[in-house]
Amino acid sequence: MTTWVGATDFYGSEGDYQWVTGELWTWVIPDDWADGEPSDVMNTFSMEDCISISMVPKSLSDSGKWYDQACTTLQTFICEYNLNTG
Repeated sequence: MTTWVGATDFYGSEGDYQWVTGELWTWVIPDDWADGEPSDVMNTFSMEDCISISMVPKSLSDSGKWYDQACTTLQTFICEYNLNTG
């Protein structure tokens, strides 16, 4: 199972990630990526342009690491919610 975190490089240059809100993605550190990622593999429908976390990693050392996947892949997601509205 993978979970989409809401970041993509679909709208800009390859490797320049941003949140779906348009804010720049500033989180990624090279060690955050799983082995061999980001791979940007072309599948049948699209390139791997969306970042997800895999709960079933390729290896134990990749547990909780980032993967790039096709944005068309159906998966769970994480939402951001501001508790300080008012």
